[in-house]
Amino acid sequence: MHLLTDPARRLSLLLWLIALHSTAVGIGLIWHPPALLAKMGYAPCSEPFFPTQGGVFHVVMAVCYGMAAWNPRRNRALVTFTITVKLIATLFLILYWAFAARLPMILFSGLGDGAMAAAVVWAYATWRSNDIKGDP
Repeated sequence: MHLLTDPARRLSLLLWLIALHSTAVGIGLIWHPPALLAKMGYAPCSEPFFPTQGGVFHVVMAVCYGMAAWNPRRNRALVTFTITVKLIATLFLILYWAFAARLPMILFSGLGDGAMAAAVVWAYATWRSNDIKGDP
């Protein structure tokens, strides 16, 4: 079957893309170039520990997403974990945007995480439906 029409491959690809995204965000937070962050509206950070810690956290999460992508059948709990993490991130980011800092990047990140959660829910449900029917 084609990569995008095979539910198992589609789920795996989606999880790999989420892992890649999380890795990129993690590297960005570890590196946290002040000029780029200033262009996005963030204040300068004089102590790099917390952005770096956040970056390492994103890389760790990328490993979890990659484990789910590697073998979704064997790692179903990590697929569910991915959905849960993305939903919590969506809630946190949108609430943070609404009540703490109305930076467009925060809202964009929240909506992006929500879209990723919805995509994984759809891909997982489609795959599970075909898996239960006995389709390859």
